[in-house]
Amino acid sequence: GHDIPSNAKAYEFYLRANPLSHDSGSWEVARDLYLQCLQADPHYAPAWARLGRVYHVLGKYRGTSEDYARSEGALNRALELNPDLSIADRFYAQLEVGDLGRAQEAMVRLVRRASSRSNDPELFAALVPACRYCGLLRHSLAAYELAKRLDPNTRTSVQHTFFMLGDYLRAADEAQRSW
Repeated sequence: GHDIPSNAKAYEFYLRANPLSHDSGSWEVARDLYLQCLQADPHYAPAWARLGRVYHVLGKYRGTSEDYARSEGALNRALELNPDLSIADRFYAQLEVGDLGRAQEAMVRLVRRASSRSNDPELFAALVPACRYCGLLRHSLAAYELAKRLDPNTRTSVQHTFFMLGDYLRAADEAQRSW
């Protein structure tokens, strides 16, 4: 029940926010729509996860350090409501690995979760950068291969892993595919 909104208004705000959350010129609008969604349904875990992602990118690219704390709070709330919510795990790992300096903690958490949910491409996609930041390039590549085997449309940052491995052609191919 945590992945289904309790009312249509909450879901409308959520659906309106999702495409805006991928456009840097609309992050604030997306944030406000997610907040309206959560006012209508404070127990809707996916909205908490996506709000956490928006706070993260706002903090990273607009220089508001309080947004990192807001991001972590929203992502923790999403995982409290639904501990199996893969997008929350993935967004939280992006925050921990890229901006909070907790790559090892993120990797350990994701490996534990993946051991009980071995068919979840989002968890393996999140492990790609976590392993890379920990210097485990072959493990990063293995996580990528598992994610792609489970869902060929899963997007990852594996091009950076290929680059670090010195496989520049595959890095360029993957970078081009991600555009």
